[in-house]
Amino acid sequence: MRNALLSSFILLAACATDGQNATGPRITIEELAERIQDGAAPAILDVRSKGEFDDGHIPGAIHIPYGDLSKRLSELPVKQDGELVVYCKSGLRAGWAEKTLSEAGYINVRDLKGQWKAWQAADHPSEKP
Repeated sequence: MRNALLSSFILLAACATDGQNATGPRITIEELAERIQDGAAPAILDVRSKGEFDDGHIPGAIHIPYGDLSKRLSELPVKQDGELVVYCKSGLRAGWAEKTLSEAGYINVRDLKGQWKAWQAADHPSEKP
């Protein structure tokens, strides 16, 4: 029991909000926005809830809620070595998703610095379904 609690604490600390302790390389919102505008965007994965996604998301983002990710990996449009940017509202779910993806063999997963909050704050374009 003690080990399980310690493991849970470590996982939560590693997935702090705003991606402060992101597990992989990061991409800035400015770099992602520029790549989208240039038509060179990587695959983008939104792991927020359906309601959050429907309220607005990064253009071209694929929606798979974090809780469904391990069962829906086959829906990702990249191979395990393809570039994949992951984001949520503030970083916690994205951190968990990055861990899930890493355990599934994905090796080029990038964390969006600042997450959806920063994307909105910078007034970058968003889309709705």
